[in-house]
Amino acid sequence: MHSQTLTCDCTQISISYKKFINVEYDFHQVCQSHFVTQKWISYITTSLGGSAEYYTDFQAIGTFMFQALRTFCELVNQAISNELSQFYSNQYVSASVASSNVFQSQTNALMSQFISSTTAKFLASLSMARNITQSNALLSGQFTNYRLYGTLTSEQNSQPIWYDDCYCASSSACISQYEIISYPDFTKTFYVPEFYYGCYIVEALLQSSLQCFYDETCINTIQIYLDPSNTINVTALDISLSNRFYENTTIEELLDELMVEKWNLSSSYKNYYNECQPFQCSYSQTVQNSAIYIVTTVIGLIGGLITALEMVLPLIVHIYTRYSRRSLRPKNGKIRKPYKLESTQNIRISVYIQVLTLGLEV
Repeated sequence: MHSQTLTCDCTQISISYKKFINVEYDFHQVCQSHFVTQKWISYITTSLGGSAEYYTDFQAIGTFMFQALRTFCELVNQAISNELSQFYSNQYVSASVASSNVFQSQTNALMSQFISSTTAKFLASLSMARNITQSNALLSGQFTNYRLYGTLTSEQNSQPIWYDDCYCASSSACISQYEIISYPDFTKTFYVPEFYYGCYIVEALLQSSLQCFYDETCINTIQIYLDPSNTINVTALDISLSNRFYENTTIEELLDELMVEKWNLSSSYKNYYNECQPFQCSYSQTVQNSAIYIVTTVIGLIGGLITALEMVLPLIVHIYTRYSRRSLRPKNGKIRKPYKLESTQNIRISVYIQVLTLGLEV
């Protein structure tokens, strides 16, 4: 009945978010898959049948691609964990108990802001690292952006590498599709769909997708070409477990969402209320008076005024009478004509009539 005006003061006006907000998240399944384990990475490394100088080969560069993918999973997880610790330490300040609707609206906004700010900070850091790498033309550790060669004078020269129609000296995002090469004849036997190599491992990975690794046949084909005599049991990714990403979603698109498949956000009004510990409540009530109430109130006020006058008038008349008698005394030998005074009773009646007349006019 009084929910609109009810106000309850809090004993504890500052409450940490951790007391009543809970943020959980489910990563993309690749971060818990075989493809980021050391077993899978070592398998690719030991299956290398040729020289690591063949930077176009899956056997040579695939190891570093999956290492980078695992690193992204770890970095994102660490970034969210750090931001979440800081978020939980923030204080919700309220001098009085917030209503359930207001509380829910505010906490939803707080949690949405947490996700957006965490995402923005991570992507800003990643963008800065990518820009620094490109602007300084840093040499890739796997020599995927420049070839180095010596001269007869023992000088070292470098030559930017081309990927299709893209030149590493002008862009760090140059890519080509990954190939699996058969040794020892170095024939290209299989192209990994939507999986790329390029000037930099990270840049190529960001433009790649995990399409092949949702397909059991594609995974088996890779293993056969890597080492037909030594395959390992690897479970393909399951698209049915994903509710916001697709098979052809790129790694960069995954990172744009912090590789989170689902956010599990909740807030407890009960916990907030218990932490607030309200010690007193008050409410206001607006009453509309009836005509009878107004009339009786006015009559009561007039009656009170008359009673007050009955108490004050005798004193006024007494003072007035004394003043009049004093003014009749002879002055300079002259006798002044006395004033004709009305009786106290007549004065009272006159005042009553004036008061009643005033009340009726009001």
